[in-house]
Amino acid sequence: MPKPLIIVDSVIAFHPGAENDSNETRRYMAQYRKLTAMGAAPILLHHIGKSDTSRDYRGSSDYKASIDIGYKLTNLGDGARLSTLELRPFKQRFSVAPLLHLRYSDGIFSVDQAEARKSVTERLCDLLKENPRISKADFEALARERGLGRNRGREFLDDGIAAKTVSIEFGPKNSKLHRLQSDQSSV
Repeated sequence: MPKPLIIVDSVIAFHPGAENDSNETRRYMAQYRKLTAMGAAPILLHHIGKSDTSRDYRGSSDYKASIDIGYKLTNLGDGARLSTLELRPFKQRFSVAPLLHLRYSDGIFSVDQAEARKSVTERLCDLLKENPRISKADFEALARERGLGRNRGREFLDDGIAAKTVSIEFGPKNSKLHRLQSDQSSV
């Protein structure tokens, strides 16, 4: 017998309390944990906030604590036009694809296979190419935002410096700025 799929659009429309109150949110999210324990697959649609601390979701941290997997869906198309979507996990109780790019054309979604085949190292290399002359902290933050991992970003830079594939130059206030050794376009 198939297990039920339940889609809640959107969470705030059904939350009976204040979404920033951890006790009320924990109580509200407990009902979905019960459904999951019975074999259902609830999918909750929620919105991001406006502040830097709510880039993945808004409201109480109990939202994140209660879910098995949390994804942030971003439209990478030009403005309001839907063409390329990025699905990035920000919470995982078990392993999922670190990043998924989808294409939308003529009413059909497809997976961007070229992006799906790239290794984490290749994607970190692309990230550094896209952001030459970046500080280590900013690169780590970008790596985390892209689902590649903050620590993996740090290790990528450190290993690249040791292998002389990543170069450092000094910027304002003696800051260290990183770029790929082969990237001379930003000089």
